[in-house]
Amino acid sequence: MGTYKRGRPPAEANRRAGRRREVRITNDLKNGIKGLFQNHEFYLCYQPILEVKSNKITAVEALVRWKHPELGMINPEEFISIAEKSLLIAPLGEWIMEEACRQMAAFHQGGWKVAVSVNISAVQLQQKDFSVRISHILKRYHLEPEFLVLEMTENALMEYNEIVDNNLRSLTMLGITMAIDDFGTGYNSFICLQNGLFDNIKIDKNFILHMSFSANRAIIASMIHLGHELNMKITAEGVEKEEHYNYLKGQGCDYIQGYYIGKPLPAEELWEDRKAGRIENRDCFAEEAIGNRYHR
Repeated sequence: MGTYKRGRPPAEANRRAGRRREVRITNDLKNGIKGLFQNHEFYLCYQPILEVKSNKITAVEALVRWKHPELGMINPEEFISIAEKSLLIAPLGEWIMEEACRQMAAFHQGGWKVAVSVNISAVQLQQKDFSVRISHILKRYHLEPEFLVLEMTENALMEYNEIVDNNLRSLTMLGITMAIDDFGTGYNSFICLQNGLFDNIKIDKNFILHMSFSANRAIIASMIHLGHELNMKITAEGVEKEEHYNYLKGQGCDYIQGYYIGKPLPAEELWEDRKAGRIENRDCFAEEAIGNRYHR
């Protein structure tokens, strides 16, 4: 008790430290986000996505990481939330798109024709020239539109207006695949399916992680069935166990993503794993990945 009297209670000290950290991250983003790109503090990792039917990695998801020179690795959920509040998610999102497309073009030149999934924010969807920006990036790197998947959460689609609709329709006409991310966690899950603009449903990882509950298994099976009835492909993310994989495969899930398939890796490491034949060897890959998680 004497320690508490002489200093602040641990809970208060932790709150103050957390607030100082948030202010530091916010200031660093606001004062020079372009400098953070140039200094290579931001970088992308790519998590493999397995096509169940072919048993091949046919896509990867681009996940941003921030290695701060003083604070170390900053959790993506932490800095992305701050970027959204400060409206810096737009330049960050554009950098992610540019870098992901550049890297996929390099993979293609090396003989690996893999698609890339990129997460899109609500702020980007509200940009009148968003679809034009995407088109220019694809042309710059000579990347075919069918190798780009744009993922957006139901929450990002909450403010669905004419600008968003025009962007989605323009992107669809380009041949880009559109996916609803974290499906089943928002308020408008089924409304998102009505306009026919989406090609893929990504089942939220929380349903997968709690698959031991019969209710969750029933919900997952229903989502897969619903998606297929609407001619949509289904991706399950957060798959960490063989029993998860086997159940999803048995239900007809089209794509599997998670640590059972592979952890997110920088492009160079992913390329080396592919060359060494490790990229689709789940037995040797998953066990290592589970012990070295870094969730987005």
